[in-house]
Amino acid sequence: MSHQIPMRELITINNVKAYIRWHEQCSDIVTRYIDAYPTGESLHDAYWRTLMCNRTSVTSQDKPTTDASYQSWTRVCHAQYILMSSVEKIDRALYWSGIVAAASVASTAYFWPRLGKWKIFIPLLAPGTYKFLRDFTNEVHRISLARLNEAYRVVLGAHERGQQEFEAVFCQWCQGRRFALFENGYMGWVPAAARVGDVGVMWRGCRIPYVIRENRRREGWSVLGDAYVHGLMDGVELGEGVWEEDIRVV
Repeated sequence: MSHQIPMRELITINNVKAYIRWHEQCSDIVTRYIDAYPTGESLHDAYWRTLMCNRTSVTSQDKPTTDASYQSWTRVCHAQYILMSSVEKIDRALYWSGIVAAASVASTAYFWPRLGKWKIFIPLLAPGTYKFLRDFTNEVHRISLARLNEAYRVVLGAHERGQQEFEAVFCQWCQGRRFALFENGYMGWVPAAARVGDVGVMWRGCRIPYVIRENRRREGWSVLGDAYVHGLMDGVELGEGVWEEDIRVV
C-alpha cells in the first residue's frame, strides 16, 4: 500500500474489498513470475515473510516463527468480505422488493377499470397484504443479518487476536511502500515513488538495499529511498543477477 492508514482501520468493512483485491494481485504476480525463490524457501514462506518484512511487532531483530498471524489475517479479511457481500445482496433484494411493490400498485391502478366486481375486495385486502409483505421482508432481513453477523463473530473470535500481530507489523513496517518483484526473482517492499524500471542497489558497507532511478538530464542516479528485499537483508551475500558498478548520485 502506498498511503498511510491508521492501524485501527487496516481491516474494516469499508476497505476490505481493496485489501483482498490487492492481496490477490500480489499473490498472482508472485506465482506467475517466480518458479522458485532464490533463498531456497518455498514461495509461500517467502511471500508471507515479505508481507511482514520478516519481523515481529515487538522488535525488528526477531523473526516470526510461523505464518499463524498471516493466516488469521486472511481469514478475517475473507469473513468480512463475505459479510459485506451478503449484506449488499440483501439490500439489493430489499430494493427490488420495493420496486415490485411499486409496480404492483401501478398495475392495480392501470387495471382498475377492468376489475369489475372484484374492486370491492381491493380496499379490504390491500392494507393487510402490504403489512404482511412488509413485515415478512423485514423479518427475513433481520434474521439474515443476525445469522451473518453470528457467523462473522465466530471467525473473528477465533482469529482476531492472531491477526493483530500481522496488522501491527504491516502498519509498522510496510506503510508508504509498494510490494515489488525484482528481475533476479526476489520480492520486497520499495518506496511508494518507485516504478517499473527502477533499480535496487546495495551500497558497499551498507546492510540495507536502496532503490535508485536513472536521471538522464543530470547524468546520474537519484535515490528514491531504502527498501526491504527478502533474503538480501542484514548483509547477506548477493546472488546471481547482481553486479558491481560505480555510479554518480545526483
